[in-house]
Amino acid sequence: MSLNHSVSTWIASLKEGDRRAAFELWHRYFHRLVELARQHLDRNTAAVADEEDIAASCFRRLCLGAERNQFEQITDRDDLWSLLSTMARRRAIDQYRRHTAQRRSATFVEFDISLIVSSEPTPEVLSIISEEHDRLLAILPDDSLRFVAQKKLEGLTNDEVASALRVTTRSVERKLARIRECWEKEVVA
Repeated sequence: MSLNHSVSTWIASLKEGDRRAAFELWHRYFHRLVELARQHLDRNTAAVADEEDIAASCFRRLCLGAERNQFEQITDRDDLWSLLSTMARRRAIDQYRRHTAQRRSATFVEFDISLIVSSEPTPEVLSIISEEHDRLLAILPDDSLRFVAQKKLEGLTNDEVASALRVTTRSVERKLARIRECWEKEVVA
């Protein structure tokens, strides 16, 4: 394989914002990702989630992450496939969980504890956590709810959040209840 067609070269170029590299990586890995997602989607879930959507979402996340320098440790084809396949499997599992949660009207968010067990998170885990964080905050309808959610994730008490917002603790508690409602709807939807 010539250097111009090397996955490692495309990865380096992608990190520099080269759209051609993104296209080449897309062309090389898209069908593999579609097949992997298809294997992980439940028959009943397939009507709700399309494996091509999952593959496209993984590539979109790859490009955004590369643009933000989140994947510095990804340097070769093995690293890249590990990242993409992990993202695709997790998206398929997430689709399955959403689908089954809808059927049983779950009011809780399931979390894979293996994501936090290792002493140092992998780039894939950091990417997934970052993406889920951004997704959950984006669901919230206003900035005050996003602020409260972010501060609670940072470990602040309700009193500390109330002080930062210059509102009562009860107001923060009501905002937390609204946040829970928004997120529970997302799990069931």
